[in-house]
Amino acid sequence: MNLFVYGTLLFDEVRDQVASSRYRYCPGHVTGYKRVKVQRQIYPALIKGHGTVDGRLLFDITPEDLIRLDAFEGAYFNRRSVTVATEKDESMAAEVYELNPNHYDIIEDEPWIPADFKQHDLPIFLRTYFGFDKLNT
Repeated sequence: MNLFVYGTLLFDEVRDQVASSRYRYCPGHVTGYKRVKVQRQIYPALIKGHGTVDGRLLFDITPEDLIRLDAFEGAYFNRRSVTVATEKDESMAAEVYELNPNHYDIIEDEPWIPADFKQHDLPIFLRTYFGFDKLNT
């Protein structure tokens, strides 16, 4: 199974704490979505909307790592099937973690920018994100 990542999992430092191995990947994007900030958090949410979200398509995720990723993402996010367009204009099937529409009340109408996260918030996220605790249970 392939997985499209668009937020904190874009960064090796985060993925290395969640997944048991490094996966092959290529740049890609999904259409019909927006990547937005979550209130009082430093991670994003993916929601349906007008737009295109850039990210990475990770290939051949193991079942064991998928269980860990599900735990890391938590109950507010649903894994669903999407079509990812690669930089070579290929369409590939993947799954993505999308915010459950029942929780849209936690989002801000402001884009989440990966470069800003890397520059300002990545070290804080690595020290404080409660999703890492779920991986050790």
